Amino acid sequence: DILSGTYANTASMSITINNNTINLQDSANIVIPVILDQSITKDVYSVNGVIVNGSGVPNVYRGDTVIYKITVSNNGNTVLNGTNIKDILPKDMYTETEVSYSSDDMSSWSSITVADGAITFPVGTQQDGVYCMEARASYTYYVKLTVNSSTTAGGTYTNTAALYANTTELCRDS
Repeated sequence: DILSGTYANTASMSITINNNTINLQDSANIVIPVILDQSITKDVYSVNGVIVNGSGVPNVYRGDTVIYKITVSNNGNTVLNGTNIKDILPKDMYTETEVSYSSDDMSSWSSITVADGAITFPVGTQQDGVYCMEARASYTYYVKLTVNSSTTAGGTYTNTAALYANTTELCRDS
């Protein structure tokens, strides 16, 4: 993979004729433009431990535990800096004290604070205190919540997630 940036291409030649050496060299720069190509998908992964994994819209009931699967990908050719996911939770559907998230294998869960109906958590690898998504990288996260006992029955709830990056924080190219 070639990351965005300016690259020098130098050609050189050396020839010796009658004990006289002639050295020739020329350089040219090429610029690989930044290609921004990110994607995010979000599906219901499981309800009360029963794996659904995006195979339709499941029915959920008060007190159920729902796990959403969020996959983010940086298909572009540049490192994204200061990356995080903002997950806007369905209003009045969840119990605020019972929202957590996990990465990749769900082996450990971290409680997360709900602010203004949304949770925000870092994405990628941490470099000097900044979370970064390398070019061609993909990460999977899970959000677990408990359906509130006062949730309106018979409603359809939409749960939206978005990927954000902060261009003022810099990451190293790998």
